Amino acid sequence: MATTTKPSCMLRLTDHHLFKTTPTYSESTVAGIQGLQNEELLSKTSIRPFEEIPGPSGIYQLPYLGLILQMRPFTNYAKDNMQQRVLSWTKTYGPVCKQKLGNDWYVFLTDPRDVEKVFRNDRKYPYRGILPLTKVYTQRTRTKPGLTALNNEEWLALRKTAQRAILRRKSVHKYLPAISAIADDFVDKFRHKDRIDNVIHHLMEFSTEGVGKMCFGVRLGCISSPDQTIKTETMQHVEMFLDCFGNQFYIMPWYKLFKTPFYRKYANSANYLKRQTQKYITEHKERIQSENTEEIDPSLLSDLLPDPNMTTEDITKTLMDVFVGGIDSTAANMTILLYNLANNPEKQDKLFEELERHVSKAGPIDGTVLCQLNYLKACLKESLRLVFPVPVGTARNLDKDITIKGFRIPAFTNIVFCSGITCQDRQYFDKPEAFIPERWLRNSDGYSPTHSFAHIPFGYGPRKCIGQTFAETEIYICTAKLLRNFRLILPKECSKIIYKDKTFRTPVTPVSFIVENR
Repeated sequence: MATTTKPSCMLRLTDHHLFKTTPTYSESTVAGIQGLQNEELLSKTSIRPFEEIPGPSGIYQLPYLGLILQMRPFTNYAKDNMQQRVLSWTKTYGPVCKQKLGNDWYVFLTDPRDVEKVFRNDRKYPYRGILPLTKVYTQRTRTKPGLTALNNEEWLALRKTAQRAILRRKSVHKYLPAISAIADDFVDKFRHKDRIDNVIHHLMEFSTEGVGKMCFGVRLGCISSPDQTIKTETMQHVEMFLDCFGNQFYIMPWYKLFKTPFYRKYANSANYLKRQTQKYITEHKERIQSENTEEIDPSLLSDLLPDPNMTTEDITKTLMDVFVGGIDSTAANMTILLYNLANNPEKQDKLFEELERHVSKAGPIDGTVLCQLNYLKACLKESLRLVFPVPVGTARNLDKDITIKGFRIPAFTNIVFCSGITCQDRQYFDKPEAFIPERWLRNSDGYSPTHSFAHIPFGYGPRKCIGQTFAETEIYICTAKLLRNFRLILPKECSKIIYKDKTFRTPVTPVSFIVENR
């Protein structure tokens, strides 16, 4: 592990021999662990306790401080690239390792067979722990958490209602005309331009406008004029909210004791987004009273309001979760997809051939057309593999013990599926560094089947991302409209992107495209 230079009087915290450590595995031992496919055959006497799961130890097991000491300035690992840090652990300790994050233990898995086993042993109501920052905020404001942090029967009741309205593909199809119109407005912004700079900021406008229309049934006015890029107050608060949420493990949790500047930034943004959501709910109710309901555009809000089991607080929290989660992630993933297509012009040309057959330069894209865009869907899937959308991967917390690779993992331990690492592993993906959409197309020469749990960008099962279908649809339509109208060329200065981990993986390198009309 690399270290930064420190004065001689300072202890180098990366010198593992100074502390009591768990022994690391050699490459041959790691390979042997990875070869344990049928651990049910292991005798009970061979099952090793949780304490023997390898990982950073000694001072690195301290709550909060242990992780902070493994980041800059004590090492060369940046806190905004957690995947790099976890990758170093899995390379050193093998496909099962552990580390304390905050005050809790986390076990990290890279073998998709182990990931599948955990999912197959999931609780009746898949559990997601309330992260400390959310817990403190809900306690101080005397509110209950939103859909993403609820659990048990309370989670299921809210999830069922929201899922019917947003996760089913047929339910999302009613938004296709509106999304298409927003995409047309977005494309028109660049109609007479020869270059698009800071692409992610423009795409933030599109995603905010799109998810706002879907959630509230109204246009928010986020698509700026051709010569400017705007960051509305809402967009600024979404960015701050997600920055704070993603950084909560990398600071000492003084906010639990008093309202630190960090906490006040988070609370200020959360409060603003809550007020905005409540405002849209009030305005929607007023429209219902004054207009013919048949003339009101479809929205998630209009689907949730009639449900007698949904309180106003339930509706507010659900809309906030979908709205906030849908802006930054959609813009980041679309930026990465467009970058990959510009960086692989032969793939972009192949996609254009598909779009030219099925998509008009302007006008609505309907469900029938979307079903025919198989290469576009493969391009997005491959882009999400190259740059996994969330730091490291998703997690689970079981209500019973489970044995993985001969190690006993106790009930209620946080288990993280390192999909972002698995997706770059040659064991599971041929040429993992290359952008090869054909690997996902069964009828293609480049088709390369792999384990179904090696790539799960939206999670799996009843707790998978509730906004998956809408987010994919937004990306499909905007990408189709852009590439049907323009050829995107990567300038020399944009040959490589650097990413950082917030709540979602986000490009920090400004991405620009040279634009040529098709």
